[in-house]
Order: sequence, then structure tokens, then C-alpha cells
Amino acid sequence: MSGIAQISCGNHHILALTSDGRVYAWGHNNWRQIGCGINESEDKTTSDGNYKTQFIEMSATGSGGFGTVFKVKHRLDDKIYAVKRVQFGDFSEDKRQKVLAEVKSLAKLDSKYVVKYYNSWLESNHLFIQMEFCSQSLKSVLKDKPIVFER
Repeated sequence: MSGIAQISCGNHHILALTSDGRVYAWGHNNWRQIGCGINESEDKTTSDGNYKTQFIEMSATGSGGFGTVFKVKHRLDDKIYAVKRVQFGDFSEDKRQKVLAEVKSLAKLDSKYVVKYYNSWLESNHLFIQMEFCSQSLKSVLKDKPIVFER
């Protein structure tokens, strides 16, 4: 019978070496390190990443070609935000760079006519964009505009 001779631990993985030379590994596998657990084919938003630890998901408010927008409540400040989740892993490198450039542009905008940007981050093959929550959609605003301005 062989015992554990050495253990090595990382942020999201563990390696164990037995006295007879066998190696065992386990961990999240988020960044293609050796191990088991979460892999590329699983929905990684179930891991305890920034999204799940910072926000309480209240409802999905819409989705489109680039992702889904969720109405969320921040666990610390109790404010309501919109968080857009984009499936980032399926994009080509060129498309990734274009999306990141758009996020950088959004971060620079400061206008009362544009939804306010707060934060963004990459997590588990997704891009998350935290923004101001607007109770009305653009479609409903355009529909109500003639009524509000009596036209």
C-alpha cells in the first residue's frame, strides 16, 4: 500500500504524489490546468466567482446575439444593477479584441443619455459588464415618447 509522499496546492488545484510515483490531481480546471471539476463544456457561472459572490440574481431582463442581461442586487450596497453576461469563450481572438475595445469605450462614456458603466471582468469564459439598471427598455421608451411629448 502506498501513501501520500508529497502534496502541492495552488489557487484552484491540488496535486498529490504517492510514494510509488502515482500523481493525483483535482481542481476547478478553469484555466486548463491539470485536474477535474469544472471543464470547458460546463456552465462555469455556477462556480463561486465574482458574479455569484457579489450579486444576487433577481431576473433575466433580456438577451440578444451577444449575451443575457440580468437584474441583480449587490450583496454589499443593496443597490440594483444590470449585469450583462457575454459567452466570451466562443469568440475568435479578433472578435474578443473588438468586444474588449467596446467595453473600454463604454467605460470612458459619461453622459446622462447613455447607460452608466460601473465595472467589467472576465470570469469562467464569460465577460461580465456591470451597468446602471434601467427599468424601461429602449423599445418601451420609444413607444411611450409620443404620449409623453403629446405627439
